[in-house]
Amino acid sequence: KVASGKSIHVMVSKDGYSSKSRVVTLRPGESRVLNFKLEAGTQPISLTVQSNPGGADVTLNGRKVGKTPVKINNLKPGRVYNLRVKKSDYADWARSITAGDKNQTVSATLQKI
Repeated sequence: KVASGKSIHVMVSKDGYSSKSRVVTLRPGESRVLNFKLEAGTQPISLTVQSNPGGADVTLNGRKVGKTPVKINNLKPGRVYNLRVKKSDYADWARSITAGDKNQTVSATLQKI
């Protein structure tokens, strides 16, 4: 509940989308439905991949991007990426990562085989 005549700041956000906000003031007895149209984030983000042990090969959507630790630039918010981290004598580590609207860091702990 919001006291009438008092302004409140409403913000809506979701990973991969640009946040939207609005200031709302209600009159006595008034109720209001707010609709927000969130747009997919447009600013590319970076993903930093770390591993234990370090020096593991990293692939993104099947393309080799380097060895850990590695920073992958220009990812599109809201898009799903297939990330794989592998090193000899260790089990592969694989995840599907959805790029958010902020830079991200992923840490992979590799299991000895």
